[in-house]
Amino acid sequence: MNFSLSQIYLSGLFLLLGSWPVIGQLSAAQPSRTIANERWVQVRQIDGTVTSQGRPIRVGEYLAMGDVIKTSNNSRAMLVVDDGIGMVKVSELADVQVQNLAVLPNGGKTTKFFVSKGQVRAIARHLTNPNSSFEIAFRGDDEEVEGGIAGTRGTEYGVAVSPNGQTGITTVQGNVAVTALNQTVFVKAGTSSLVVPGQPPMLPRSTPSNLQLKLQLLSVTTERQVRVIAEVDPINLVYLNGQPVEVDRNGKLDKIVPLSDTGSVSLVVRSPLGDQQVYELSLPPSP
Repeated sequence: MNFSLSQIYLSGLFLLLGSWPVIGQLSAAQPSRTIANERWVQVRQIDGTVTSQGRPIRVGEYLAMGDVIKTSNNSRAMLVVDDGIGMVKVSELADVQVQNLAVLPNGGKTTKFFVSKGQVRAIARHLTNPNSSFEIAFRGDDEEVEGGIAGTRGTEYGVAVSPNGQTGITTVQGNVAVTALNQTVFVKAGTSSLVVPGQPPMLPRSTPSNLQLKLQLLSVTTERQVRVIAEVDPINLVYLNGQPVEVDRNGKLDKIVPLSDTGSVSLVVRSPLGDQQVYELSLPPSP
């Protein structure tokens, strides 16, 4: 069956950063409540609906170790670590846990977030204490079990976790150590790595310059349903009609989804950095 495909490029840098301040403009905000010998993460900005522990959260609230935030469709949040060590920008349909906030006896600070699904972009300042660390952990086969870690001592990078745990990591500046199954690769600026659950990280390669979709099949299977077979770069996330879908290690997806009232299917390709491209896949009208 013939079909038409139109695409709209949306800059993820605008969508995710927009008017939000960059790391150099951040200062460590002091909590309105008294916290003695504790570390914390502040919710600095919110767009849309963001919840934590089953309730909506507001700008200015503080998250403690173990707290989880969830973003809904068309929603996002920006989290800032207590003393300006770094920030994490959370895209829509993501689950992120504050997994570890510790102060070591030698003064080092360890900061760790856990992403079970969705995309985040982290900016961490240079850490002067050799025992300090800033890490984004991500799931494996099990949504609640850590499958790997992307750690840094000062850089900007993104992590994208698909529904099956496959994870893409892209570095903008600096160097990120990606570890899974006790094997580590170093992802330098301008490169990306892919981690497939149950396997060590793939060797880094140059980050693709576009978010290309190779559409192989778009056909009606039953009334008001359509089958989509396509291929993308496997480091990216794919959303069909607003819901995340799995791709395999080669970037192939094969999914049956409802057809919209307009007779089209919306497909979004989102990179680990949050850049995205929207495709409207249209079926011809019935004769």
